[in-house]
Amino acid sequence: MPNLVTLPLADQAGNDVAQALIDLSGEGLLLLQGDGTVIMANGRAMAFLQCDRAALCGAQFWDAVSDEVAEKHEREATRALNGGREYTFLDFQKFEARWLEYTMKTHETGIVVQVRNVTERHRLMGLLRENERRSQELFEANPNVMWVCDADSLRILAVNGAAVAFYDHPRDEFLSFNALRLYADDTGAELRESLPGLVPGSAARLQLRLCRHKKSDGRVLVVEVSGRPVEWNGARALLVTVANVTGRHVSDSALRNEKAELEARLKDRTRELEEAYQELGAVTYAMSHDLQSPLHAVDGFAKTLTAQFAEALGEQGAHYLRRINASVSQMSRLIDDLRLLSRLSRMPMNVQDVDLAPICRSIMERLRHAEPGRYVELEIDPSLQVRGDRGLLTTAMAALIGNAWKFTSKKPQGWIRVGMADAVAQQPGEQVLFVSDNGAGFDAQYAHKLFTNFQRLHSSADFPGAGLGLAIVRRITERHAGRVWAESANLAGATFYMALPGTTSAENR
Repeated sequence: MPNLVTLPLADQAGNDVAQALIDLSGEGLLLLQGDGTVIMANGRAMAFLQCDRAALCGAQFWDAVSDEVAEKHEREATRALNGGREYTFLDFQKFEARWLEYTMKTHETGIVVQVRNVTERHRLMGLLRENERRSQELFEANPNVMWVCDADSLRILAVNGAAVAFYDHPRDEFLSFNALRLYADDTGAELRESLPGLVPGSAARLQLRLCRHKKSDGRVLVVEVSGRPVEWNGARALLVTVANVTGRHVSDSALRNEKAELEARLKDRTRELEEAYQELGAVTYAMSHDLQSPLHAVDGFAKTLTAQFAEALGEQGAHYLRRINASVSQMSRLIDDLRLLSRLSRMPMNVQDVDLAPICRSIMERLRHAEPGRYVELEIDPSLQVRGDRGLLTTAMAALIGNAWKFTSKKPQGWIRVGMADAVAQQPGEQVLFVSDNGAGFDAQYAHKLFTNFQRLHSSADFPGAGLGLAIVRRITERHAGRVWAESANLAGATFYMALPGTTSAENR
């Protein structure tokens, strides 16, 4: 190395101090004269070079490394050091399977050489390069349309095969594009609006957007664009993924049109239903006032005729008046039932825990008071705890018990039982009430008609009634989100069940 200044050897005392200092270093250190002669080396450097101190000191540095390394780096190192620059090179020692990194730099007394074992770093760098290679392969092989653009200039930096095929641009042409060129209006407003604040390494993502992209032939497609910030070769970039949703967009448009049409039809039906409710309200008002008044008049005059002209009317006339009074009473009950049935769907509900046992006993007492000549055995469970609206459930139990009372009227020894039937519950917590009797029963094949308006399975001459009681029971049960059904065997008695949810299902109805 003739261009370097050769410095004289230090005296022995100075050498001892310098040797002590470099021995304290955790790295391999060598001190060279300007001509490359080794004048000092610490133990770590000698271990790396596999030389002892006697063999190393006084020898040329380039003689201590392999011929291959010396031939490859000596000339370049000399040029760099003469120019005042440091020089770094790697040496792979096959037998030790390790990588050594040499860093040479000049100082005022000669040259310092640092030697480091960089095997692990070299391995990690190799893994990093391998991961980058694999990432590139995955990016290229990904079936989704993907491209990378610079976050500042929006210049396309990379594009995978799926994107080349999708946009139908040659790869080299594609890589000369600005990302905005892919957008149908060339402004890429959707992309620009998503850019501010995106920083590599953050959790920010491009908002999923519907955009219009164009292919090489000018054809415009509806696409769904998403992406995230990345670093690409050390630069801020955006990794963008594109999905073709043109077909779905067309289908969605058709669905939106159909939805709009359905909403319009629903609005018309709602208006018609509101008009029907108004008409029903008018009918209910008429039944409550306009029809009741003439009925009361007919009933009053018939009773007056019976009281004041009984002798003149004779037995046949009295029979006709009794028939008139009975028909008026039946008509009045029918009006009351119709009015109740029309109001059930709109009545507010106050759902609470209710014990129906005392309510059922009170209903039975009223029936006995109305017909004191009848004897019916009554059996009621001590407690009938359910959850529901007290008023509506009272109406339903009155209809069921009244039904049982009516259809046991021809039995010399009638009985009615009211209780809970937990064994037939179908849902957890379901509460099932039953009213059973030994009355006339019904034909089981017509059971489905029992809870329908104006449906009767017996003659009104045998068992009077309007046929609305069980329809009212069904409507009340439905208001409680429950279910109702009936059973009968060989026209011998009947059992009616009313199942109520034990939860708050009914409270929102």
